[in-house]
Amino acid sequence: MVHLLMLGSPVAAQNGYVYQPGLWLRAWQDGSPVDDFPSNYAMLPAAALVVNKLAGTVKCSKLSDCMSQGGINYTTNLVAQFTGELLVSTEGYYTFFMTADDNSKLWLDGTPTLDADSCENGWLGGAAACVGVLKKITIWLIKGWHPFRVDYYQSTGTGSLVLQYSASGITKQAIPTANLRVLAPPFNNTSPPPPPSPPAVNCPVTGSVTLALTGATDTTAAYATCFARFTLTVDAGCVVAVSFPLAAASWSYTTLWSPVAMQDPYVEPCPRDPLPGSMLTSFTAAAVGTALQQILDTALFGKNFSGVTGVTIGADNVRIATAAPSNTLAYNIISGSLGTVLVQGTSACQAGACAYNSGCAAGRYTAGTGATRVCALCPPGSSCAGGTAASVTCATGKSAKTGSTTCSNCPAGTFASSTGQSHCTPCDAGDYQPLAGKTTCLNCPPDSYAHFPGSAACISCFFGQPVVVAGPGGLTELKLEQPSAGVVVASTSATATLSSPSCAFNPFTAACNSTLSRTIAIETDQTCGVWLYVLADTGCSSADNLTHFDGYYASASVIYATADQGGLPVGMRLNRASATAMELAVFQYATELGTEMPTLASCTDMLTLPGTGATCPPGTSPESNPQAQEGISVYRRSQCAVCMPGYECSNNTVRSCGMGYFNSLQGASACQTCPDLPPSPSESPCEDDLCYSVTPPDVVRTYCTACPAGTYQPVAGSPVCLKCPAGTYRAYGTLSTLCVDCPPGTYSADGAGACTLCKLGTAATVWRTPRDPTSGGCPACNPGHYADERGLQQCKSCPANSFSNTTGAWNCIQCGPGEVTLSTYVYSAPTYCIKCPIGTYATAEDYRCSSCPAGFETGMKSPGGYQCLPCQAGYFNPIPNAGLCTPCPPRTFATNTGARSCRVCNGGFVTGLTATATGQTGFAATGATQCDACPLRWYRPSTWTNNTCTKCGSGRETLQAGGSTVCLGCMPGWTHLNPNDTGCTMCPPGTYADIPTWSGKCRACPIGTYGPDEGIPNCYVCEPGSYQPSTGKTACIACPRGTYNEESMSSSPEACLKCRPGTYANFTGADVCNDCDGGYYQDQEGQTSCKACPPGSHCPEGASAPTACPVGYFSSGLQPYCTLCETGWTSDGNATACYPCPPDIHDGRWPEESFCWSKASRLP
Repeated sequence: MVHLLMLGSPVAAQNGYVYQPGLWLRAWQDGSPVDDFPSNYAMLPAAALVVNKLAGTVKCSKLSDCMSQGGINYTTNLVAQFTGELLVSTEGYYTFFMTADDNSKLWLDGTPTLDADSCENGWLGGAAACVGVLKKITIWLIKGWHPFRVDYYQSTGTGSLVLQYSASGITKQAIPTANLRVLAPPFNNTSPPPPPSPPAVNCPVTGSVTLALTGATDTTAAYATCFARFTLTVDAGCVVAVSFPLAAASWSYTTLWSPVAMQDPYVEPCPRDPLPGSMLTSFTAAAVGTALQQILDTALFGKNFSGVTGVTIGADNVRIATAAPSNTLAYNIISGSLGTVLVQGTSACQAGACAYNSGCAAGRYTAGTGATRVCALCPPGSSCAGGTAASVTCATGKSAKTGSTTCSNCPAGTFASSTGQSHCTPCDAGDYQPLAGKTTCLNCPPDSYAHFPGSAACISCFFGQPVVVAGPGGLTELKLEQPSAGVVVASTSATATLSSPSCAFNPFTAACNSTLSRTIAIETDQTCGVWLYVLADTGCSSADNLTHFDGYYASASVIYATADQGGLPVGMRLNRASATAMELAVFQYATELGTEMPTLASCTDMLTLPGTGATCPPGTSPESNPQAQEGISVYRRSQCAVCMPGYECSNNTVRSCGMGYFNSLQGASACQTCPDLPPSPSESPCEDDLCYSVTPPDVVRTYCTACPAGTYQPVAGSPVCLKCPAGTYRAYGTLSTLCVDCPPGTYSADGAGACTLCKLGTAATVWRTPRDPTSGGCPACNPGHYADERGLQQCKSCPANSFSNTTGAWNCIQCGPGEVTLSTYVYSAPTYCIKCPIGTYATAEDYRCSSCPAGFETGMKSPGGYQCLPCQAGYFNPIPNAGLCTPCPPRTFATNTGARSCRVCNGGFVTGLTATATGQTGFAATGATQCDACPLRWYRPSTWTNNTCTKCGSGRETLQAGGSTVCLGCMPGWTHLNPNDTGCTMCPPGTYADIPTWSGKCRACPIGTYGPDEGIPNCYVCEPGSYQPSTGKTACIACPRGTYNEESMSSSPEACLKCRPGTYANFTGADVCNDCDGGYYQDQEGQTSCKACPPGSHCPEGASAPTACPVGYFSSGLQPYCTLCETGWTSDGNATACYPCPPDIHDGRWPEESFCWSKASRLP
């Protein structure tokens, strides 16, 4: 076919025919009554063809506007047909509106599309919408010319036929003649030609077929759901397309492939808009099958994955083979045809479940008509009881897969807000639904969480213990304990499959030295966010490069990972199997397919939990719940805390690494030897030494004398005394043969007579401490330690959040906000402060940096966070350890603080009409805390349209003061005169509006008509017997008594005529005068009653005067006719009675004669 995008002058096409702008109109009338469409227009007699011409668009407000030819109007008992082609310049949705009296049908692409007299017969997927006598339907049309036809019939009375359309950028209007064309011979329109021959068909398979699923290997699979019923169309240009019934808007499928069950099934909506295909280059079954396969191939699972492996076309059936999973789908053609390639039939359903045998099995319904009926699988979102019963759409709160016998209640954690859903919708993260069969979800209570879609409960975590706060098994009474972070430790098995080659994708397998018999920490924050990591492994436990899974509690017993580990997503599920065991599963999964279906691996291990009262495993130490105070009941009193870098933990004891030792791992049981010594210490604070007087020994002695203080002599006869070694002393007057060791906390140089107390910044931990030449006294305190008084036996460790980075310190330096201590010298206490990494924080009381969870922020983009605050309303943070929350983008909002994601505004609502949390306004504003309703006469169509309100056009209404999703045109009889009105208003009595979408003042009813009610599209004609000389009236004036009016729509009192003599009208509003009854008469005009007929006269019905009785008759009055005298009796004229004939008079007479005769006279 020649595709013309512009129509100016007629264009030559073929066989001398040209494309003329407009449509071809033919009408037939043979005098017979018409009450239905003809079964075959080609069989109508040629002699009955009364209209045969080129017409413009379909707009016959009065039939005479269209159905006329040669000066003659044809308006009753006729059938008509408009034929041609419709130009669609832009692919999209088009709405057609049709008003008809008596009836009309619109056909597009050879398919019946809209029946203007039968609201239940709107094809293409569902019933048309009805608004009064206006019918409409919305369908998807691809770009190009489309075969176009309108059938019409009219019996008696007033007839009309109007067709209009609208689309994006096209207001509701009659279809422009320039957008219509028909192939016809050139002619002068004043000389109608014979009916044109049908144009040559370029595409022999033009048409459409509806396919119903009659069999499937797996009825629950994606293609069996989304393509349970669809229509395959080939247009006049041989372009193939697939469209869906309206019910498909509630169908969906899952896109999760996983060897391990997950809570979120990743539900995606099935295709709803038509799927365009390619143009056929040949017209065989194989070519149609190839084109259909190309359309279906990438319709699901992503553009790169080939979901259909083959399509086989039979005479009346189709077979489709799919992948992911492997499935074979069987379809039967239940209506329509594509030339001879595909037709309606039952060859594939002569036997088996799809064979129709006076009904169908449960889970199936009757599809097709007559002898071509088959039993198709019940469509998704419906139930089928079997037999001859039709499928029943599932109610809200329920769903059904393909082939279902009943609709099932949505399980807890899901909902169904619309009817006919194939799958229940998982509750959004942050919402939950504890009951089955529900239509909405509930918001989690404050400080409780549902981190994954499909949650049936909300969880809070107390010192690492998950607790159901709302939902099945939830709390009936809250404790005083507040949500807080905590940790649970467990041990892998000695034969863990986590270390096997088949689990090489596991990040622990790749990074850790071993996963056999290792301690694993399950660290939980106050929002139930989880870190899972291995302890004390030099390959994966380094604090600076910790291998871990991020996750959340999905319930009180199940944890799922959230973070992908590169390549295919790697999932983790941790499920508490018993009080002392948890099953750990690590697996690969996919939510979108690439060029081929991936191989998904998984591995599991059973973790062992410490029993009640057991010793904490190496690398951990006991820690009490700080909220376990008097009067406060807690869920968990203690835990095995993970040993931090710089410490070692074993035997329920935590120790800082000593001088010359260090630890950089999470959960180490022993510190390691430092490879290098720390730098020289700095000077200690000055302090005076204690001095002792020593008398020099005599040079010459004539007697033995005791050794002076600080000396001794163990050998008799020695000439001199020996100095006491450093670290010892001897006081004068004591035994001089030995020196005494200095106790801890003191020191001495050699020759000391007394021990000296250790100075500030020094300490002596052992007996016999010599004077340190560097400090000049006791050994100086190592970095991270201090001595703030004399005579200390041991240097004190700097308390939490303080440090010393020199030797001989006598005090510690306090860390600033957002800082924690760390030991560079790997002594047993902190030697300097470091700022918490971005996204982590430490308060003044914290000794380590904590992760700031999703939904919270530290309030700074640099290290050193000292607080973790929930995102303010209007902001969100989807991941943990983010420094700053992000303002919600336009069209989304966060009402509460601590949002992990922003919610999308529903249709009719936008953000930015009021100031957001960022102080912005306007449709581009971010940080909204609420959705603002589009104001009066403004609308936003849906959740996914741009963040803007669109003003309703003239003559349209939103039906509500704000938050509208659509503008509707005013119906006939309504108007939208005041721009500030919420909606259209009814025309007052006496006025009308006959045009849809009217925005002007309602028109006054013309003379001869009236409008008794509000909201009428047309005024009523004054009936016979009445008239109306004025406009805008609500009633007609009745003709007075004694008058009548036989005409309708009279506008003058002169239309009321006086009753003629012999008639009368005794009531107002007469359309005809009554004849006087027999026995009465009226000899005047305009009378309201008749006069009694006098005696001696008779008055037949309708008499205008009495008539005297003739001779031989009589009347006593009020008689329509005079009475004949009996035989032998007679009367004079105008007699009221008869008298007998005289005796001398012949009493015989002829029958029916009333005269007496003389006997002498001869009877006549």
